[in-house]
Amino acid sequence: MAIYVVDLVPAVSVNLVTFGALAAAIGFALLAVRLSAIVTGIFLGVEMLAVFVLIGAGFWHPVRSLGGVFAHPMALGVAGTLAPVAVGVMALASVSAAYATTGGNQAIAFGEELAQPHRHMGNVILVAGLIGAVATALPIVAVVMGAGDLRSILASPAPLSSFIASIAGPAAGRALSAGVALAIFNALIAQIMFVARLFFSCGRDEIFHHRVNTMLATVHRASGAPARRLWQWASSLPSAVCWTRIF
Repeated sequence: MAIYVVDLVPAVSVNLVTFGALAAAIGFALLAVRLSAIVTGIFLGVEMLAVFVLIGAGFWHPVRSLGGVFAHPMALGVAGTLAPVAVGVMALASVSAAYATTGGNQAIAFGEELAQPHRHMGNVILVAGLIGAVATALPIVAVVMGAGDLRSILASPAPLSSFIASIAGPAAGRALSAGVALAIFNALIAQIMFVARLFFSCGRDEIFHHRVNTMLATVHRASGAPARRLWQWASSLPSAVCWTRIF
């Protein structure tokens, strides 16, 4: 996130952006689940706008064919020139891509807030995973297809912003940097909420020492979150209990 913020404001401290974003994300994550979902939903709308801009810009005037992009993948070599991607590098990239497109499964942590989770949770995870995969892959493919100077784009610390700046000017590149930074910030909020809910579950299921469990399982009385109305349903599923206890 700091890379794209520095692209907007070069004089800003990287450490200030890093720890400031973490503190702000924790503040948003501390809100009730419903309010946090509204905030992240608004941010998601801005993210999707940036995604559509990248896809449209890349596909509007393609420099490379779609088949060529997949059949002849290129990367920066040691000397800073474009070179074919080795099989080992491609394998490592697939691991990163798999990690980047997983996230829909984290919805299971909030199953107690979902109406009839035994009916809807599978669809929620599937739809979220598909949207995440498509919204991540298509912009990258579009940028590679539409980049006139692919070497300079890949060499840039903020390649997506550099691509937009190369075809629409510096102002458009800075606007996209803001959108990417917001997307990363939104992902940070969601990740903190997920991990926090995981620790709450561990405390509620008495995984640790009783004092630690009491601390982790305590919720804010005013917000009423996390909701407990579906706990009896969740505890009746052996797989759910085992999954919680593994972690």
